[in-house]
Amino acid sequence: MVSLWMIYATLLHQFEFNNSAVQDDSDTLSMNGRYDDIFSALQYSIVHLTGDFQITVYTVPSIIVHLFGIVLGMCTIASFTGIFSAAFIDYCAADRVYELQEAARKRLFDATSAVIRIQAKFRSLRRKREHRRTERAKFGKTGPGAHEDKGHLEFLEEAAVAKPLEKKDARAAFNDLLDRKNTQGVIIMNLFDVVLLVNILNTMASTIPEVDANETASETVFCIEMGCTFFFILQYVMVISGRGLGDLFKPMRILDFVCLTPGLLLVYFKHIFYNQSAGQALHHQLDYQSQVIENIIEVSMLLRVLRLLDHPALRRTMMLLTRASARAFGNLGVPLCFSLYVWVISAGIFTWTETYTDGLAQKELSSIPSSMYWTSIFLVGEWSLIDFSGAGSILCIFFCIFGIMVFAIPVGVIGEAMHSTIVQVTQENTKMQDLKKMTTKLEKLSMIRRGSRKSRVKNQDEVVRAVAPSWGGVASASVEAPPPAPSPTEPPDEIVEF
Repeated sequence: MVSLWMIYATLLHQFEFNNSAVQDDSDTLSMNGRYDDIFSALQYSIVHLTGDFQITVYTVPSIIVHLFGIVLGMCTIASFTGIFSAAFIDYCAADRVYELQEAARKRLFDATSAVIRIQAKFRSLRRKREHRRTERAKFGKTGPGAHEDKGHLEFLEEAAVAKPLEKKDARAAFNDLLDRKNTQGVIIMNLFDVVLLVNILNTMASTIPEVDANETASETVFCIEMGCTFFFILQYVMVISGRGLGDLFKPMRILDFVCLTPGLLLVYFKHIFYNQSAGQALHHQLDYQSQVIENIIEVSMLLRVLRLLDHPALRRTMMLLTRASARAFGNLGVPLCFSLYVWVISAGIFTWTETYTDGLAQKELSSIPSSMYWTSIFLVGEWSLIDFSGAGSILCIFFCIFGIMVFAIPVGVIGEAMHSTIVQVTQENTKMQDLKKMTTKLEKLSMIRRGSRKSRVKNQDEVVRAVAPSWGGVASASVEAPPPAPSPTEPPDEIVEF
């Protein structure tokens, strides 16, 4: 970088030594004054290497030098930036490995806890089933009618459980509609999305002066706003009804409620502060209250754009960015403090060098607050001021070098946080897919076992109904003719137990 910088500055000094052109009429320094010697050329050349061209009145040979300098300078700056970024990425990577291990350990613990709970629930149900069998055995509920009593008891139990679940099933079906899990939900929610896009376009059209000046266009915009407000209210009521009151204070629901206010306030604003008989707005009669209401309406309309983030196509990306931002926030303390130190100290030095040495930028850098404003622009690589005193030129070179570092460190931290978040989300999705596959296999196995058990119980019922009449049992109504008598070697007790 230093070699390229020196060659670049030397060539510009040679080609601009006799160039007396100025940037504009307010420019107090010509090009040959800026490139009078190599030391002064170092400041302007490194500014150009970082990608900023505040000065453009160069000769043709200098323009050719700039063509190569832009390409080589960007490559050099990118390498310099990557070195600083890689240092913080390596620093954060060790913490991320530990966090990924903790996340895997937590998933294993949650899976183990879920298995233990399922086992406990299954054992509880089995104990209840065994208790019911014991109770039936005590009261003589065995023999041919036992299976019928069992079926009647199971029917009563299912009916008792089904009644409390009817309301939950209705809410679950409504939530499936809101989550676009069925055809009706896809159609209805897509309709609401189209209404939102129409409302955003209508808001953009309302800001055009020609539309505001045309009475017919203004009425059309107002009618579209009222129609969209009706759909927004309907969507808000549907979401609250399906999700419950607990969803009322979530950020997106609060945003939905705030976005309802423009339409309602617009009706109030139109009927209170507008002369409906004349059909024209009485702008000269608008007081402070009406101006406040109008500002609130405009701000609330602009906030509707944020509702697009709640769309399923953008929700996953938004959650990913939120997790990455939260992950990077913990590691941004050190670079932010470093940037603050550089910002405040350099602003003070710029004020001193330009004020007490009568520099070319003493008007803009006359105080520390104004210097902090300009140095905040310098730190991001934009040089709105390019001509300084001798000491200011040295500080400009310092900014070009360390400003890259101040900018590169947060970029590296945020990039590493985004990468680690994507890795973690990918691992979580992989585990969820494996869990879904295992659940599907268990459901198929359970259906097979349930089918075989039903067929086995059906065969047992047929056998009991067939042999019961010969031993004094109550025959089933579906049995038309008694079966042949069993062998004397088969005792009744064994048959009843079977």
